[in-house]
Amino acid sequence: MPRRRALTTAQLDELFALPTELNTLVRYWTLAGTDLEAIHRRRRARNRLGFALQLCALRYPGRLLGPGELIPAEALRFVAHQVDTTAEALAAYAARFQTRYEQLDALRIDFGFADFTPQHRQEILVWLMPIALATTSAATIATTLMDEVRRRRLIVPGPSIVDRLVSVAMALAERQVAHQRVGLGTSAARRSWSPRPHASGGAARNAYRNRH
Repeated sequence: MPRRRALTTAQLDELFALPTELNTLVRYWTLAGTDLEAIHRRRRARNRLGFALQLCALRYPGRLLGPGELIPAEALRFVAHQVDTTAEALAAYAARFQTRYEQLDALRIDFGFADFTPQHRQEILVWLMPIALATTSAATIATTLMDEVRRRRLIVPGPSIVDRLVSVAMALAERQVAHQRVGLGTSAARRSWSPRPHASGGAARNAYRNRH
C-alpha cells in the first residue's frame, strides 16, 4: 500500500517557491556587505548574479536552484539591482559546465551551508516531535520544519523528504497520544475495580452490636 502523503502538491510548491512579494524579498534576500564582498569576487556579471541568486535561494526557501530554473522577475530584478547588473545577465550564467558546481562549493565554504544527511534527518525528527504533539496541522509542522532547517544552515532536502518527515512526525505523535490514553484508561480501570478496605475488627463488632 502506498504511503499516505501529509502535504498536498500545492502546499509543497508553496514551501519551495522562490519569493516574489517585496516584504519577503527585503527580509530574506537583502544582501549584506560581507555577502557583496564574496559576490564581487566573481569576475563576470553573469556569475556574480548567479552566485547571488544561489546564496539567496539557500537562505530562503533554503534550497538549491535547479539548472536553468526560471527565476521570478521580481526576485531577479531585486538581486540584480544589489549586485550592480541587469536581469538579462543571467541568460549566460554558468556558461562553463563547472561554474555552477564550483560556486556551490564556495557557498558551502564561505557561508557554512551543509547538506542534509541521514543523521540530520533523525535529529530534526526528534526536534519536530513536540511540534507534532501540539498541532494536527501538517502545514504548520512543515513550515516549522523548514524554518528550523534554514536556521541550522542545512540545505533543505527535496519535497518528498520533507513530506516524509512531516508524515512520520505526525504518525509518531498520534501513536504517543494513543499510548497515553491507553495508560490513563488502564489506571482508571484499576482504581474502579480495587476492593474497598475491610473494616477493622473493632469497627466490625461495633457495627454488629448496633444492628442487634
